[in-house]
Amino acid sequence: MISVTCRTADRLWGHPQHVCTSHGPRAQGAERWTTATYEGQQVGDLDFGHPAAITYLEGVVQHLLRAYPALDGVHWDYIRFGGRNYGYNQVSIERFNRAYGRPPESRPAPDDPAWSQWRRDRVTELARRLFIRARAEKPGIQVSAATITWGGLGSDGNWGASAAYERVFQDWPAWLEEGILDFAVPMHYFEEGVARSRGWYDGWLAFDRTRPGRRAIVAGVGAWLNTPEQNLSQAQRALTPDAEGRALAGVAFFSYANLFAGVNDESRRGFMDQLRGTVFARPAVAPDWPWITAPSGGHIQGIATVDGQVVPDAKVTLFRDGVWLRDVYASADGWFGAVELPPGSYSIIITRADGRQAVYAAPVRAGLVTSL
Repeated sequence: MISVTCRTADRLWGHPQHVCTSHGPRAQGAERWTTATYEGQQVGDLDFGHPAAITYLEGVVQHLLRAYPALDGVHWDYIRFGGRNYGYNQVSIERFNRAYGRPPESRPAPDDPAWSQWRRDRVTELARRLFIRARAEKPGIQVSAATITWGGLGSDGNWGASAAYERVFQDWPAWLEEGILDFAVPMHYFEEGVARSRGWYDGWLAFDRTRPGRRAIVAGVGAWLNTPEQNLSQAQRALTPDAEGRALAGVAFFSYANLFAGVNDESRRGFMDQLRGTVFARPAVAPDWPWITAPSGGHIQGIATVDGQVVPDAKVTLFRDGVWLRDVYASADGWFGAVELPPGSYSIIITRADGRQAVYAAPVRAGLVTSL
């Protein structure tokens, strides 16, 4: 599980080699990689609008996969902003103002639609980059994320009004559709004994079954909120297909250390016996995701350069076997990437703002990352 925050309670707080010492809330100017609120309060969460925070997290993932080659999965926690009034790292604000032609000293309001989309795009960029970096290190690695499902979706199932999309800028169904997660673990932490909360839980399960995109969803159950019997009921409902036969990929309890209120070693063993006799009467088998075991698409990443110089925010055009496929855009450091591309011979055209271009050729192979 990967989640980086700077808190004074951290036992390594102040250590000279800790990222929070050099780049945490107490750092100044561009050296501060952490976020702030609209009101100016410095917060210890890395701000995904700061390019250095993104490359740092990439380095963390690469280090883990190289240092621990037996790892078969990585899980993103807290891959979001803390709330609507978060994201006010000064570097990110300056980037936003340049991108939208706003005065350099302006400060967007928390509910500014363009600013909301900017923050949403920065979180998605992080998810995309970490996914591609992980796959480049280990093609068979599984990538998952804890995703937000606070409250309900409403009777109309309006995703755009959800807390994930509108308050913390985590568009996780889009990640599944694009293919930059292998599976999401939505945090359906709802009390079974409260009618409204139970309704929210069932509403999210219905949503999940229709929104796996290219990938899969494993329902997260807030076990500590419920009794053993209530947890059994929620797990059974999560694993039951809907009327159209659509089923989720599994269920995960949070947390196994606190499976329900007042749990101890004896009652935990008893609950495990209940699970074996009911929900998991047949042993649960870890799935072989077909897009990993028998992939049909490949991925590409690179640094956009023209005449030997990195081009931030460059337009990157992908042609496959001479036919236009799609346009993507480079990040602030020139990085670009795309996933689930049909295999073939590719031409990649990098275009600067002044129209100057560079053309590169590369093959894309199923299941692999081509790095330029």
